[in-house]
Amino acid sequence: MVIGIYANENRDQGFKTALNIATICLKNGITPVFEEKYCDTVLNILSGVIFSDFFSVNPDIVMSIGGDGTFLSMVSKYRNLDCSFTGVNKGSIGFLTAISVDNLEESILKLKNGEYRTIDRTQLLVKVYSREGELKGTDICLNDCMVARGLKPHITKLLLLIDGHEVERYQGDGILVSTATGATAY
Repeated sequence: MVIGIYANENRDQGFKTALNIATICLKNGITPVFEEKYCDTVLNILSGVIFSDFFSVNPDIVMSIGGDGTFLSMVSKYRNLDCSFTGVNKGSIGFLTAISVDNLEESILKLKNGEYRTIDRTQLLVKVYSREGELKGTDICLNDCMVARGLKPHITKLLLLIDGHEVERYQGDGILVSTATGATAY
């Protein structure tokens, strides 16, 4: 089994949790992989750790260390991998990060033994066009997407289409479209 470890340096000071996870993995016959950018950090003290592009290694699971924002960032970056995602909660809410720092070894052993369930979550493909039909931006999101007027001090006019069908016309500062996973921050 290979586990990709996606660490948020601001939430995991000194990579303490990342080192702990890598140590637990190595002890249990699991290969821990970190992004190449971390090869010159304290993480390289462990023999058996791989530093690589996750797409080259194709891990079985990618695990984030941080909060929900870190988890969302990880999914955005690695959504095209054929694997499951999980997270270690080092944030404040932990809606998307299911693993507690207090039970890392137990959780990693459950992952190794396939003793977990997956939740399929809907993602949104968002495309923003100008009035003239020019594609201005596109992205995929797991939680929500906000299209706003920006710094212009006027009302913006928006036409919302879903699967090519007109849903509604809006006038205002912008629009927020959310999946069931969507954030409550707004």
